Amino acid sequence: MPRFVDVSHAVEAGMVTYPGLPQPRLETVFDYEESRARYQGEAEFYIA
Repeated sequence: MPRFVDVSHAVEAGMVTYPGLPQPRLETVFDYEESRARYQGEAEFYIA
């Protein structure tokens, strides 16, 4: 029987995820309102 093991963990801005890699940045690229304006009200989404 297959089993699912969740090994995910929270990632926060500025934390060290792996030695030598840059720290994560958390920022919004498009929010719902900006995406509606960009796509003439045809679509909306959130990209972060």
